Amino acid sequence: MNPSPVQWIARARSTRMALATLDAVPGHALLILPTTRSALALARELCAVRECCVMAGPVSSDMEWQFGPFLRTPAEIAKAYAGKPELPQTVISFPDQLFGSDLSFSWLPFLGSRYSFCVIEALLALRHRPQAFALRTQSPTGDFELTEVAYADLLDGEARMASLQMLMGRLLKPLESELAAPPADWLASRWFAQKSEAHWRLRLREELKDMECLLRLHLLSPACDRLRAGTALAAVVARQKYIFGTVSP
Repeated sequence: MNPSPVQWIARARSTRMALATLDAVPGHALLILPTTRSALALARELCAVRECCVMAGPVSSDMEWQFGPFLRTPAEIAKAYAGKPELPQTVISFPDQLFGSDLSFSWLPFLGSRYSFCVIEALLALRHRPQAFALRTQSPTGDFELTEVAYADLLDGEARMASLQMLMGRLLKPLESELAAPPADWLASRWFAQKSEAHWRLRLREELKDMECLLRLHLLSPACDRLRAGTALAAVVARQKYIFGTVSP
């Protein structure tokens, strides 16, 4: 979707100001952005003028944005930067498009519910202490600005042992404010929905129901080891009851 002339002017003006903001920052920064067309266009401009890596995800990996050589997964970034005192590149992250269920994700209160977010931004903040910036939309026409996210107070002095969730919450707070009323050019709604606890519970319930069905069918087989199958079935039913408070009929 091509922007209107007014939107194009607003985006160009905001991008120019954002680049000037980052030019004044010593070293490389961490950018935590919503997956909007404006933010993706800003990331493309940044990749053209400085060393960057862009967090790979279903939207940022689309050919439309031409990030190919700049794309890195969170695991690749964490491994490549390990042991370095400062970020060797500007890191551009789009947390609302990343979803997963492994140990690199953690549940976080967000928009009145709970959503699963990758811990990569907090990890980079802990390891490298970069200046962090978020995007804030300023007008319906698409004007935006980069604002610094202060988090040093969570890492220094007696607060050094602040929880990972506290740090994640601080870094992602501007994103939460932005998505409370998502911009018109937001592209990650489909993927963001899959990060919710409600979606996780629905998926888990369906998986447990499928497992229960297969075990019940297996119990009808003459060759079935009834003791083992019965024990497994009881465990699946108990799991459903523990998580959802009900079992399938």
